[in-house]
Amino acid sequence: MIELRIEVPYGTSLNLADVVKPLLDGIISAFQVYDGTDMPSTKVRLSDLIGVDQDIVVNILTDSATSILGKTRLLHPFGTGVQWNPVDDRCIAVKILCEQVLELVHGR
Repeated sequence: MIELRIEVPYGTSLNLADVVKPLLDGIISAFQVYDGTDMPSTKVRLSDLIGVDQDIVVNILTDSATSILGKTRLLHPFGTGVQWNPVDDRCIAVKILCEQVLELVHGR
């Protein structure tokens, strides 16, 4: 189960549907390792999108240190960019706490 705590400044509205799916995809992707399918074009596109050297992109995508969810075709070329495809079917529950706070404090 994944537990998320989302804090928003008091008086701010937030559509959780717009935030939760990409947030969960990112969290789940962090626990997978890319199998290297389409690596030549994927590393170029991702490098261009985030402004990081291609070798660093390859090292991050293929680092198995935190890959508790295994190796998968985590992303692939799509249009002029990439599309992420985390294997999220193993996540069966998500607990979300969304609260308004007077002030956002980093590291809290």
